[in-house]
Amino acid sequence: MRLETSENRPMTDASLAELGIAVPRDAAFSLILDAADQALNRALAPFFAQLPGFGGYLPEDPATGLYRPVAECGLDIGASLRSPMPCPSGLGDLCADALRAVPNAILAQSPLLDDPTPFTAAALATGELRGGLDLRAPISFADLYGLLGLGLSPDPAQAGAGGEPLISVYMDVDGLRELCAMQLLLQTGLGDPDYYLNLSGLAYGLLDEETGAFFATASAAQALALTGRRAQHGSAPAVRAILALEAMPHDQGAALQAAMAAGNPYAGAMVRLGDPDPDPGRIAANLALLGQVAAAAARDAATGTTEVEALLMAKARAAVGEVRAFDPADPACTGPAATLGPGRVRIALDLYALLGFEHAQSMFGLHTALYRAPQGDDRLSGATPAGLKAILANRIGTAPGGSFLELKDWMAVLSYLATPAAKGGHFQEGRITRAAVQTRNADYPLDRITALADQAAALRRAS
Repeated sequence: MRLETSENRPMTDASLAELGIAVPRDAAFSLILDAADQALNRALAPFFAQLPGFGGYLPEDPATGLYRPVAECGLDIGASLRSPMPCPSGLGDLCADALRAVPNAILAQSPLLDDPTPFTAAALATGELRGGLDLRAPISFADLYGLLGLGLSPDPAQAGAGGEPLISVYMDVDGLRELCAMQLLLQTGLGDPDYYLNLSGLAYGLLDEETGAFFATASAAQALALTGRRAQHGSAPAVRAILALEAMPHDQGAALQAAMAAGNPYAGAMVRLGDPDPDPGRIAANLALLGQVAAAAARDAATGTTEVEALLMAKARAAVGEVRAFDPADPACTGPAATLGPGRVRIALDLYALLGFEHAQSMFGLHTALYRAPQGDDRLSGATPAGLKAILANRIGTAPGGSFLELKDWMAVLSYLATPAAKGGHFQEGRITRAAVQTRNADYPLDRITALADQAAALRRAS
């Protein structure tokens, strides 16, 4: 017997009622929760007091703050949390849009800031999204905080509320291409899916031939990794496929093709590389690519290097075509996207995504610069205490002036949904529609990503 699926459902009144479970409230525990609610509601007074959608907020009444309904969802949207191969999701798009739109709205309040440059883009890591939004369910502060409430500020003065602070960074166009390539790569299941980047403000094209080469390489790396894992666990077909692979330098892949013809699923995955019916020319090209990836994997296993990851990143980078940008005044990225010119563009990242981007760079052999300003050579890096101090100096505040309160990711999402249209909000009566969470790249290769996921599932099911 083996577990095929599992689910971790929130322990809320609504979820318990859906399951038909009636649990009586514990009076003592309810008192503890009520006291915690009131304390948190009071602690967030500086934020609630300046939020346009929170007129009538009372520090002593959580119903006017923590549990005040601010929006409603017109569809079920989630974050692909259960998938080892994340892909563009409505929730990821919505939250990334908030990370771009709200800092731009703050800039608009005070055009005399030291740096009035608008934010062209934002990125949010999927690992930070902790759930979803349900159709027609009222959305309160507590719901949104539950989505993005992880993390703490390294600044003790900002430790009153959890959540990751937003940071202003600059990248050049080449850096943006690598950001897009990283998004593409992290959908293959060969990197940590927590670092999959939901992007706002950017759209990019993919080059046909190079995209095919990337997915073939990803298929080879995935097939090799899963076959090796299954062989270690005693799968006889996986062992036979590995032995056939080791014979490739001498038989040019004849043993692998024979194993495929005999129905060996592991050999079939390694020969086909995602093509359901390759012709002899394609098979020859696949075997050559498989040999290249297998040799890199062997060196990684022997020396601890990351050649396979670097190869995948190079292929993904080559597949990304023109990178275009939506107008900063187009918060939901529904209008046309324009070609980016030379120079740097401003991006909003939270601290988790920024540090995760650095980790991914080391894994994939990248040296992409995150700059502090639109000009100059100062770079941002959290590798040292001094570097982290420089990052915190580039935090985005919740308002231009006054006492500083860092803008956290959940604050941006709350502001994005709760701001009335009369004050610059983007949702009709707070209702989230499908247009607000659409995929930004019409030609995104979801079919290829699905094929990779299907290959992985088939190999995991195989004997």
